[in-house]
Amino acid sequence: MSAEELPLEMRIDVQIRDVLIRHRTTAWAIMEQDILDGIKRQMWCCSQECGYDVSETTALSEWLYAMYGRCLRPEPSEAEAESERAFMRLLREYQLTALKVMADRADDLNKHLWYESEAAGRDIGREAALDDWIKKYTWYLGNRELMEIEYAYKRGEFSRDEQDLYEFIRTRKQEIEECRKSWQGKLRPERQISLLDATKLLFFEKKTVNPRRDIELQREDIQREIERQQAIDEDTRTRIVLDYKQRVAPCWRDRKVKAIEYIITIHKDKVLKLLNESPQPEYSTVA
Repeated sequence: MSAEELPLEMRIDVQIRDVLIRHRTTAWAIMEQDILDGIKRQMWCCSQECGYDVSETTALSEWLYAMYGRCLRPEPSEAEAESERAFMRLLREYQLTALKVMADRADDLNKHLWYESEAAGRDIGREAALDDWIKKYTWYLGNRELMEIEYAYKRGEFSRDEQDLYEFIRTRKQEIEECRKSWQGKLRPERQISLLDATKLLFFEKKTVNPRRDIELQREDIQREIERQQAIDEDTRTRIVLDYKQRVAPCWRDRKVKAIEYIITIHKDKVLKLLNESPQPEYSTVA
């Protein structure tokens, strides 16, 4: 699916990430310091002048009007000028929607800088943080399904699946190692199968990290559909169950598999750390 077929918020997101990829920390600084902070200052000034809190819409309109025909920075470099033009075009065209996505991305970048610095025990700097963020969060741009999974993950939709994944890894390390050896034996010697690869391969084979929870969730889906249709007789209930099994369940499973693969990919450092810990003797699902 092309970027043009994505929902509006995701199309804006793709363009913002593209600017960040091309112009790196320059674009990050323009977006955060010149645009987002500038609009916050505009909101404060307008509120002071009016004697009441003005809306974000009003502040954005006033800021865009004040900046019309002007550069955000005096004598900007080529990267600064291109970043500014791209961001300003998005703001003029999409207004608050673009502003919200920019604020979300700036927040993501600052959180990533903090998390990675904490993990390293030092301030890794904006350049290194952005490099790592780009590697983890831009490889699927334009893929609607994966971008929707990212948005759902940020909303907390897969929080229990993430914990189940970590429990799956902790308690199935021997299976993961056996999977690695099995696949290694099928490939040429120069093609090495890592433990991370083996974790994905074992998961793809099982297609679940907590079968009990998956069954419970699907039963809840079916029950909600029965209640929605006010199905009383047995024939209608049976039809709903069969329809779910044939039409909904495969898509449900496919989305869940992609979500777990997404979590493994963006949290590969944590996954590798778990894989290198001492194994636990038996598997227990997270309630």
